[in-house]
Amino acid sequence: FAKGEYWLVIDRILGPGEHAFSLRWLLTPSKTVVEPDGLGVHTANADANVLLVPAVPKGTRLDVWEGSRDPLRGWYSPENGMMIPSPQLEYTWRGEPPVLTGMLIVPYRKDRPAFSLALTEPARGSFELAIRRDDREDRLHLDLRGAGSALLVRAKGGRVVSRLDLTSEK
Repeated sequence: FAKGEYWLVIDRILGPGEHAFSLRWLLTPSKTVVEPDGLGVHTANADANVLLVPAVPKGTRLDVWEGSRDPLRGWYSPENGMMIPSPQLEYTWRGEPPVLTGMLIVPYRKDRPAFSLALTEPARGSFELAIRRDDREDRLHLDLRGAGSALLVRAKGGRVVSRLDLTSEK
């Protein structure tokens, strides 16, 4: 999404009635640290690392599975028949669709970068995801009503420096 900086993965869940939701992320074998908010996670490896910042509904719970046999979760298989314990993040909550979630994924090497992600719904079916780092802010505007639209606006020091219409032509 932002080359060399981060990926933003968005999940839109539709359907009738109340449900128990579960979103899972499997990481490569690594040491994981849960952030003070209880939902964000970063790895603490000697070299390559990743920061995961979720935007999920209020009341969401995070479980970190690693090498669990009951239930069978938290394993990495580099080849058939081989299982290596590996952290699996599971975000769970109860609610009614429609639901929109976001996961900000930031790779890094040495010092954990300070990123934040906020998800708002200014109007039913219209969402805004704000990614902040230092004095820079990227805002992704998603209008999922009708034909839909997507607009990315980057601001630095409070001034808009670029706008990119991501809406695809059909």
